[in-house]
Amino acid sequence: MKTPLLTGLLATTALAFGTGAALSQAADYPARPVTLVVGFAPGGPADTLARLVAQELSEDLGQPVVVENKPGAGSTIAAREVAHADADGYTLLFVTSGYSGSFAYYPSLDFTAEAFTGVSGIASTPIVITTGPEAPYADLQGLIDAARAEPDTLTYAAGGGGATLTALAAATFLDAAGLTAIPVSYGGSGPQNIDLMGGVLDFAFDTVSGSDSLIDSGQIRALAVTSAERVQTLADTPTVAEAAMPEFEPILGWFGLLAPAGTDAEIVAQLNASVATALESDAVLTRLAATGLDPMSLDAAGFDAFIARETERWGGLITELGLSAE
Repeated sequence: MKTPLLTGLLATTALAFGTGAALSQAADYPARPVTLVVGFAPGGPADTLARLVAQELSEDLGQPVVVENKPGAGSTIAAREVAHADADGYTLLFVTSGYSGSFAYYPSLDFTAEAFTGVSGIASTPIVITTGPEAPYADLQGLIDAARAEPDTLTYAAGGGGATLTALAAATFLDAAGLTAIPVSYGGSGPQNIDLMGGVLDFAFDTVSGSDSLIDSGQIRALAVTSAERVQTLADTPTVAEAAMPEFEPILGWFGLLAPAGTDAEIVAQLNASVATALESDAVLTRLAATGLDPMSLDAAGFDAFIARETERWGGLITELGLSAE
């Protein structure tokens, strides 16, 4: 039988051993390659940004940061993999704004938001409302007037539909403007932009980074952006508030990093510092600006708080609209 003294000594030894192991893990981090899991296919805006960040982190951390694409189910396949990974800092999730609605839209997920801890915000991008080059409305107010004159007549698209931020931005805009229109489902911004250019579709919602090259070339037209201020790459395009709706609440798409819950705070802080260093690089800032992205450097606690607000906002809207993948 163990005496109280022996029991206390064993507990103290175990605690000291555990603390020492955690300190050693943090001190040695990273001792091997880090995997960055991305819930989207190679080549898209999220994947491109993830690879840029991975390259910068590799240089700062002194170990390869390897991008692993796990597309599907609104990026929840990737999220599930990281949610069940060891909390050692070697498996991270590249997260986008769609994450904030995923738990409401996929109610049967076998993990929750508590499975993750924030590492850092990376970048943000507003949504842009676009039309085809031959559309009869020259500005956002013209579109609103046309939609009000002919309810349930104009067609619109919003990226992948479902619970994506572009789809939720569309729902928010139409509700705030008191409009009804016909949604058209597309697999992404590429197909919808083809129909927008051809005059098959009346208007659309997309991230600036997904449409800016077509806007620059005049193949589609930008009517307004959903941010609080104008976008540098679309300086002539007004915000929704400027163009027609002064009370419109800004909407931003965003990107960031999460780690499994329980990851050592020192490791999280090291990763956050590496992201901050990357976002100070002229090369990275130039790449971000060229694609309509703004740096979004948040510390871990700030990113957790930001995600909580976004989840409340968009999860609540998804529930209110009765949207579900099931």
